[in-house]
Amino acid sequence: MKTIALIPARGGSKGVPGKNIFPILGKPLIQYSIEVALNCKSIHEVWVSSDSDEILNVAQKFDSIKTHKRDSSLASDTISINDTIAEIFKQADDCDCLILLQPTSPIRDVINIETAIALLKKNPDANSVISVCGMDDIHPARMYWLEGLELKPIMKKFESKRRQDIPVAYYRNGSIYII
Repeated sequence: MKTIALIPARGGSKGVPGKNIFPILGKPLIQYSIEVALNCKSIHEVWVSSDSDEILNVAQKFDSIKTHKRDSSLASDTISINDTIAEIFKQADDCDCLILLQPTSPIRDVINIETAIALLKKNPDANSVISVCGMDDIHPARMYWLEGLELKPIMKKFESKRRQDIPVAYYRNGSIYII
């Protein structure tokens, strides 16, 4: 199975301008995702896709990185990452599996990625794997919708239950997506 890692990094962030190349402990943020992908034995190619020449220049410092100059139509605030994924699938030869590694979720290691790939391989009926975190005390059963001036429980059924009696809820942490 040929596996490609895609690291998508737009240049025009509104919330934190320049975040993908902002230095964290002496390295541009995107470098953490590049390095972990390059160190995974199950990943055959690593692609960085960006509309920013500055981001692509960081990626090109690594010999085996493939870069994709993203068209500005694929780099707006409202565009889905799915269109960029489709572009990479068109350009990559014989890709069976694609791993999306967002540079803004760098707290993952080789073991996390290799375990996720192995999980997908062991479950032939599955077509994807995503990384998640348990909600623990920040649980939907402790959250409310605001309707006018009234708070309405999101999960009324569990609102008065003890934390230990509520089923575990998970949220996507943005670290690993595999298709």
